[in-house]
Amino acid sequence: MLDRSQSEDIANRIFALVAQGEAELIISSEHVGSTRFAANAISQHQEEDTRCLRLRVLHDGRQGVAECNTLDDAALRALV
Repeated sequence: MLDRSQSEDIANRIFALVAQGEAELIISSEHVGSTRFAANAISQHQEEDTRCLRLRVLHDGRQGVAECNTLDDAALRALV
């Protein structure tokens, strides 16, 4: 999961890339785990961390929305 400082860093990087208009960024991050049991014993355990960025930009009366789940610089540039 992303902590507050990581989320703020991502938001600052995104907003620096938005050249014009107003931008809204929603960052979601969650940790999900599940465990399966068989014959009173753990048979399978899975954990997953998911992240999603949703960017909405308003410019000249138009709106654009994009989402991504990768946080590297190239993905953030493509998002904007």
